[in-house]
Amino acid sequence: MNSLGTPARHTAVLCDRERLWLDAAQHVLHRMEIEVVGRTHAVEEALRLVRKHRPDLLVVDLYGPTGIDAADFLRRVSAKLGSGKLIVLSSVDDPVVARRALAGGAAAYVVKSEKLSDLDFAVRQALHRSIYLPLGESASEPTGAQDEPGPELLTARELEILRLAAEGGSNPEVARRLWITEQTVKFHLTNVFRKLGVSSRTEAARWARAHGIAGEDRDDRRASGR
Repeated sequence: MNSLGTPARHTAVLCDRERLWLDAAQHVLHRMEIEVVGRTHAVEEALRLVRKHRPDLLVVDLYGPTGIDAADFLRRVSAKLGSGKLIVLSSVDDPVVARRALAGGAAAYVVKSEKLSDLDFAVRQALHRSIYLPLGESASEPTGAQDEPGPELLTARELEILRLAAEGGSNPEVARRLWITEQTVKFHLTNVFRKLGVSSRTEAARWARAHGIAGEDRDDRRASGR
């Protein structure tokens, strides 16, 4: 609450070497009524802005051709953010790199090639202390979450991979269809299983069909003669 007794707006600092992505990220946050209190192209300036404003959110581009030590930056900024959340933007679609960012303190890792709706999703989940966590950790439900998880918990890429897998696609087949690595498919499916609270591909496929995300798999279609 602010001094007038109304809920205070969330604040954010943005850091990206590309003006286009700075503008795009600011547009997403503005639509979510999050105030951007600072933006910069340089990570050292981002650290200064974090010290000055103590934002609720820092959205920063890492792991591309930045020439910085990403692990060192994550350590330094985590100490300064306090209760604030860190979202990493990256042009690198690599699950190993994503795990490294999450293990280093990031609340979310968003690949730049994905739709901007994924940044919106990541921001909401980060601010609710939910699901974007390093592998092996438990995820806390966001405030007001329903017992039965819905499709809104999954990113556009996760929904796409889940649909193909639920319709009978193997990991190599899904990877070829989407022009990504098999390791990336495995990484996303692991996140899907955790978010849905399932432990197997079969359970995930059943959930996908029940929610209208996927149709019958290939074996079912063959058995019915379709």
